[in-house]
Amino acid sequence: MYSFYNPIEAIEVIGRTNLKRAQEEKNKILLTGILGGMFISLAGIGQLTILQNINPQNETMIKFLGAAIFPVGLLLCLLLGGTLFTGNSLIILNLINKEIGLKEVVRNLSITWIGNFIGGGVVASISYFAGIFKTLPMQAASINIAMTKLSLNTYECILSGFLCNILVIAGIWLSTSSKDSSGKIYGCWFPIMLFVISGYQHVVANMFFITIAKLISPENINFLQVLLSHFLPVTVGNFLSGGIFFPIVFHYLYVHRK
Repeated sequence: MYSFYNPIEAIEVIGRTNLKRAQEEKNKILLTGILGGMFISLAGIGQLTILQNINPQNETMIKFLGAAIFPVGLLLCLLLGGTLFTGNSLIILNLINKEIGLKEVVRNLSITWIGNFIGGGVVASISYFAGIFKTLPMQAASINIAMTKLSLNTYECILSGFLCNILVIAGIWLSTSSKDSSGKIYGCWFPIMLFVISGYQHVVANMFFITIAKLISPENINFLQVLLSHFLPVTVGNFLSGGIFFPIVFHYLYVHRK
């Protein structure tokens, strides 16, 4: 007996999961979105804790270690039920299969996005007032990563977001394909580590990183400007790969041709 699903079986599992999510009550969608944002933010704190030790002599190793710890966030989402806008974008598969309507898609993705933002804000606020970011190295690491992200122009945000969600969806796919816990862990770990170490843009992670930088240095960040010039294009990029590219490809390969 195989310890993994074949691609056709995996897409059916993903489809059933997303269909259930699309039919859930608004409060439950919001709550799981908040949990997802919190899990990713907790992983972000772990990454920043490692990055605060960076210097020219150990830069490569520290970045690698920071990227290696971040997948814990997605792993918590997959195993404990948190949801992310990036992963939920695969719900478009159910729309293509005419299992749900556009209204359900918009409802699920918009509420999940808001929940992710709230979750990121909650963890950023709690960790800030808990004193986790009171040291200068932690503050410097937080501001540096946020400013690096905010230095990207609109096209860079979209394209980097597109590449990011290719790896996120790959991690979700590999994790879903496995029938045992170790396979689920390894399946999501390496694609997520790759997107982090490559510097791609994940809108939910960025919600946390930019929020904590705002709390540390409020004069340097205008949230309305960030919403329009960063969160929006990164969201578009994440959706283009997770909600357009992959659903069309998966439907053609594993649904349409069954």
